Amino acid sequence: MKRYILASLLSLGSLVHAGCTHTAEQGQREELSMIPAGQPQPEVWFKGTVEDAFRAAAKDKKLVFLYWGAIWCPPCNELKAQIFSKPRFAELMTSFIPVYLDGDTEAAQIWGGRFQASGYPTVLVLDDTKKEMFRLSTVLSIDEFDSVVQS
Repeated sequence: MKRYILASLLSLGSLVHAGCTHTAEQGQREELSMIPAGQPQPEVWFKGTVEDAFRAAAKDKKLVFLYWGAIWCPPCNELKAQIFSKPRFAELMTSFIPVYLDGDTEAAQIWGGRFQASGYPTVLVLDDTKKEMFRLSTVLSIDEFDSVVQS
């Protein structure tokens, strides 16, 4: 169903980017996952490790919204401008545990490898057992994003 919705959105003419690629490195320690200073709405993002986010999701009976991107990535910056900077994004995230992973950190590379995220940006919605429910690797408008998240 989710993939059908995404395919429908893309066929409606959503802007698709090939994205930026980066490879995962294995065996490095986990760091805090938080949005870097100066990025849109830092208060929206979960402050803690990815494992902490999954524990919070289980406790609060929420899904994890995981954004894997990079500060230097043009499609990521467009996603931040089109979606993450909007007040509606903050409203939508109250139903999730939103995690920002800066792809240039060691921890993000490890998690990117675990979730087979091979390009920036990658947005994943996962349940508290880390089962993938939805994947998005494109830029949408806030209205399109709202429709996808609401479904």
